[in-house]
Amino acid sequence: MNQENSIELMIRGRYEAWADALRQHRFEWLDENLAPDYRFAARPYPDLRLNKAEFIEADSKMQSADITIENVTARRIGETILSLVIANVVESFAGDMGKHMPSLDEINHLVGGARLAYASAWRLVEDRWMCFNHCMIGPV
Repeated sequence: MNQENSIELMIRGRYEAWADALRQHRFEWLDENLAPDYRFAARPYPDLRLNKAEFIEADSKMQSADITIENVTARRIGETILSLVIANVVESFAGDMGKHMPSLDEINHLVGGARLAYASAWRLVEDRWMCFNHCMIGPV
């Protein structure tokens, strides 16, 4: 197996673990596996920018998650791995999503059954690759 394939397999494993944590409501996984300076952005909401704590707080309002990773592309560039993931996402949320967030109806419409693309950047922290930048590109 060449290095590119092993990087893609490793990052696919990170995404699968992330999806499993959401499915099982194990939000501590996010705290342990997202970098301290983690940032999230999402289209079609150009003003949506969340730090790690805000992202975990928003995800903790998730009632259900069914996420299937369809495809992962990843390349190491220097000390960073850049990745693109396509996932089939069916999530539902409840409650006040917070001041920086779209309405509950908008969120549930977007992630209530869509094939979504995400781009991420990862860095090695001690012995673990941690996501430090994650962007929902949107439906594909």
